[in-house]
Amino acid sequence: MAGEINYQFMFPQKGEENVLTKPNFIFEPKIDGVRVFVQKEGSSVRMVNRKGENISGKYPELKSIYKNILTDSCILDAELTVLNKKGFPDIELLQEREQEIKVARSEIETPAVLFVFDILEIDGIDMRDVPLDRRKVRLKEIIRENFNFKLLMFSQSGTELWKRIRDLGIKGVIAKDIRSRYDPEHSFFWLKIEPSDFIYSDSFIVGYIKHKETDTISLILANYKNEHIVYTGASTLPSSMNKKFDKLTRKLKMKEPMLSSDEEQRAIEGSKLVDSLAHPVVVKQKHQTQKTLKPEEKKKIKVRKVKAKVQWLKPELIAEVQQPTMKFMRLRFDKKYQSCILEY
Repeated sequence: MAGEINYQFMFPQKGEENVLTKPNFIFEPKIDGVRVFVQKEGSSVRMVNRKGENISGKYPELKSIYKNILTDSCILDAELTVLNKKGFPDIELLQEREQEIKVARSEIETPAVLFVFDILEIDGIDMRDVPLDRRKVRLKEIIRENFNFKLLMFSQSGTELWKRIRDLGIKGVIAKDIRSRYDPEHSFFWLKIEPSDFIYSDSFIVGYIKHKETDTISLILANYKNEHIVYTGASTLPSSMNKKFDKLTRKLKMKEPMLSSDEEQRAIEGSKLVDSLAHPVVVKQKHQTQKTLKPEEKKKIKVRKVKAKVQWLKPELIAEVQQPTMKFMRLRFDKKYQSCILEY
């Protein structure tokens, strides 16, 4: 197999809905998955994620796709995902596959699918300076689709695809200038447009608070902003993930936070508030025989005073949350925490 892949991924910038009607653009569905480079050399294929890790061993059902790539060698850009019974990308099934140990069972019950959308190199020829529309033509010439290996569809009409995104079970639309090079330093030629209730963001976990009263864990999240680490919110981990989270964080514990003192205080107060609002305590009034209580006096809700210690962490775990509610969606293992940069 060839050596290291010396290319960088090209990522879209944030765009607005008016992009959907721009000329010289094509529009692709925003797939919920893991971004990978697919490298073929002869009868071998490997998949490398954003962290530079070879994850091919986790997805043995894809080891034979070299037969479906009609060239001796190439490097492709693709999104790896898992489909549910309805045929939609499923974030929970994908997370199970990312952490699954019993791979043989998973490849049968929740098989992975690769959606290929770009080509960077073919038979030693660098394709990155070739305009996108021509790269798409070349890509179609060498891909023979099957159940696990598909070309990502695209549309000439952004508004039409936008109308269908909920029916397709996808997050949004990626708009791409057909004249663009594959150039990570000029990624504004690719734009992502997302519905307001479908917006997701990634943050790295710098600490957590365990709440014994409610058996919940509040994650303390942070991002880079102007090269500084800033607190960006708190999210409640699903209780079903508590044991797994404990295992993942055993070697990541730190005595001191990576946050500044001001950011540390914001983080602690924010995490306590999230848990308190999610689990308020109902305080019942004592029984009174002489006085009839008014309906509004029968019970009173107050916010619990939370006394909990923060456990700080090395920033290796990444959480994807839904905005603006900060609802926890999944842990991500495919990217580096340094890439979690605020877009606003």
